[in-house]
Amino acid sequence: MTLYCGLAWRLCAWEHTTGETCSESSSTSSFPVDRQACSSRAFLEYFVFPTLMPGLEELLRAAKKKRCFERSRTEFNGCDFLTEWLYNKNPQKPKRGEIPFMDIPFVNDFLLANPRPPLPLFLLLSDDEAATIIQAFYRGYLTRRNLKMHELQQNEVHEENLDEQYEMQPAED
Repeated sequence: MTLYCGLAWRLCAWEHTTGETCSESSSTSSFPVDRQACSSRAFLEYFVFPTLMPGLEELLRAAKKKRCFERSRTEFNGCDFLTEWLYNKNPQKPKRGEIPFMDIPFVNDFLLANPRPPLPLFLLLSDDEAATIIQAFYRGYLTRRNLKMHELQQNEVHEENLDEQYEMQPAED
């Protein structure tokens, strides 16, 4: 409640300097009753930010958990996370259960009309899985390289033997 009182005090100071007023004084209630009569700043501070700020905090926690601050590209999509969080935590729909992002009706409709390209494999793999694939590729490369060198040496020996046999045969007239 102290946060809202602080916001109300700042709002009163701002309204005093700009001349915009709310329909109800902040001394009688910490929330304006009429959403339509409030200034845009009051609307944001009383109706949008109390829901949005916890969502942004959760977004930062999730981004940290997904190691977004350590890498330039990750599978984590902040807009998707925030959309899902705000849809599930909507104060006007408290009885709505937890719904995954892809099952939200308007998201599903949008993605049907505008499909996303698949994520690259390097974004989907963990560090251990990626390391295993790279190591397997490199080991295979070393093996193939050694086999190719061995085959090349055998071909050179075979060609030298053919050249020697050709030189030893007398020419037929």
